[in-house]
Amino acid sequence: MASLHNLSESLAAPLPSDDVIISDYPSNLYFQAEADLAFIDNKFSIGIAASVNSTGSRVHYSDYSGSYRFDALLSDYTIGSIFKARLFRVSKIDIKAYSEFGFSSTTLTIDEYFQIDSEINERRQTYDSSPAYLEPGLRANYRFGAFSLGINAGYSINIGDTFTIIGNEIVILANPYTRETIVADWSGFRLGIMATFRVFTLKDKK
Repeated sequence: MASLHNLSESLAAPLPSDDVIISDYPSNLYFQAEADLAFIDNKFSIGIAASVNSTGSRVHYSDYSGSYRFDALLSDYTIGSIFKARLFRVSKIDIKAYSEFGFSSTTLTIDEYFQIDSEINERRQTYDSSPAYLEPGLRANYRFGAFSLGINAGYSINIGDTFTIIGNEIVILANPYTRETIVADWSGFRLGIMATFRVFTLKDKK
């Protein structure tokens, strides 16, 4: 999120206050659904994973003469393949290592509001991006029948992609102060809640 953090700081810099960045893309829990195939006595599995995540930023300043507000909302939807290996079991809780690779669809919606006295200007623009990602990590899950629920803790490595206006891929989003290209980069530590459905289990041959 480095380029997006830099954009918030660039927008805040000319404003006559140090407390204008209200929120700056905080980390949130993501939610993930999976369907997998298990083998070798349920110790290993491969499958498909889809997740949803969101975060955002707000820069805001107001005084007697007017106000300025910049809101940015990031929504991310991913789909990828996932491999899991059970490390050990504690009671009915499995501790697993996993590795996931896939692609995401990230949408950035920017709302900008500017008021001086009675004059008001508002602008909304939506951009999209499709970065690739690789995420290794650990998880703890509780299984009941074909279903399991758990918590993921991993580190996402993103191959960032530029943001372009939806419907016009020629226009690329950039920081108007530094000319830095804004990219969708979700790299970093991620914590999520997952639900898995076991589609099929390969039986070991006796």
